[in-house]
Amino acid sequence: MEVLSTSNHAKINYCHWKSNNHLDSALQGDDDLDVLVIPSDLPKLKSILLQNEFIEMYTPMSRYQPGIYHFYKFDTESSKIIHFHLFVDLITGNGLVKNFHLPFRDMLLKETCLYKNLIVIPSLETEFIVFIFRLLSKQGNLFDFQKFLKEKKQIVDEFKTFIKHINCKKVLVLLQSHNANEFLVPFYHQAVQYLKAKSWIKLFVLGIKFKQTANWYRYSYFVAVYIEMKGIFRYLYCKLRKEKAVHFGSPTPIVALIGGPASGKTTLTKNIKKILCPYLGVHYFHVGKPEASWMFCWLRLFLPLMRKMLPHHTSTCIEKTQQLGTLVKVSYLHIFRKLILAYERKKLITKIFQKSISGSLCLCDRYPLNSKFLTDGSTFSDHDIAFERSNFKRMLMRMEKRIYQTFPKPNLIFFLKVSPKVALLRNSIRLQSYKDEAYLLFRHKLLCEIEKSYDGDSSFYTIDTEAMDETHCSNFIISSILRNI
Repeated sequence: MEVLSTSNHAKINYCHWKSNNHLDSALQGDDDLDVLVIPSDLPKLKSILLQNEFIEMYTPMSRYQPGIYHFYKFDTESSKIIHFHLFVDLITGNGLVKNFHLPFRDMLLKETCLYKNLIVIPSLETEFIVFIFRLLSKQGNLFDFQKFLKEKKQIVDEFKTFIKHINCKKVLVLLQSHNANEFLVPFYHQAVQYLKAKSWIKLFVLGIKFKQTANWYRYSYFVAVYIEMKGIFRYLYCKLRKEKAVHFGSPTPIVALIGGPASGKTTLTKNIKKILCPYLGVHYFHVGKPEASWMFCWLRLFLPLMRKMLPHHTSTCIEKTQQLGTLVKVSYLHIFRKLILAYERKKLITKIFQKSISGSLCLCDRYPLNSKFLTDGSTFSDHDIAFERSNFKRMLMRMEKRIYQTFPKPNLIFFLKVSPKVALLRNSIRLQSYKDEAYLLFRHKLLCEIEKSYDGDSSFYTIDTEAMDETHCSNFIISSILRNI
């Protein structure tokens, strides 16, 4: 990893301070890298990470956890997110409040070695001391104890690995060197005894006693309770909405994937969300088919019946005729349906931009660009409006067009193109055969012109989904998004 090599050459005083028995999987991107760095070298390490295209991210608890930093980068080779979790002090505690400070930083950074000629790790003895007291610091309430019981197998395996390889005499010497903390040795012996016997209740009680004795708290009791309650409510909110709490510190670009039928818009958008969602706050929106607003949701109940009763008045039938260049008189039913759709899209796009301002990444499946090349824009052209004789209809049609003209342009547009032959093949595989193949060919011919209209626009990317497979397309889009943040 280039970041680690550069850090080693720059002689930055750091080490990977915990869970080193799982370090190989962390280096492959399956877990985060917990790096402890001396405060004076933190600016250097941050600079190296930023130079290697890492992006600093934030959690809702970041403001209450000074000294903890998150840096992310997407690795195109493995299609994984690399997460650098930086610490300037040994700050630990439960998952909601990192309220406990262990004074072992200098001890960890004093005796280190280079693991696989790649990353600096501490000696087993110092890491074991931190493992024991970090375990005790996480005991505090039943919520933490329940979480501990879920992870007990992993903890026992790690404990057995330490016991097998460490020098117990050296551990005691290191603990006794903390003259101001004479209480550490008795707590250490008891914790080791309870772990060997798998006495979880006794370990839980010991943890509470240790925290009361050490009193290495960062916040007072009432401040810690306030932060914890805030974290619990935020956790439940994200769980209910199926959102990831990690976010960018500044407004993020609105990303839109557009293209013709069967070009891979929905498939790629969902795949990108699947890759990023375990790490970042990502939201998926199908702008082509927005959710019904409470004012008009009852109308959708009648749509299937109206399609059967009035097949020639369906949106698809009318739009095909309009796109092929024939001017037709449209019904009030069609105009009202398009006006409602424009309103629902406007409401959704407003929500998307609000999410973007809060630092969440928004992925849009389709986007109304108000272009004649796309079906998701305004339905009625100036010629359609002039052709209509009814003044009231013309007013409604102009109203629909004005709504689309207020839509802001997305920050990044990925135009997905594919040949008509492959589009027909993909639709046949998905059991979605086009009855009017001439219309499909016509749509693809129009879409070829969209590249010319955005020629020279740095926010516009063209992707041939026929030439590139799904993985390469997803990797290219994710890399482009992160470069523009």
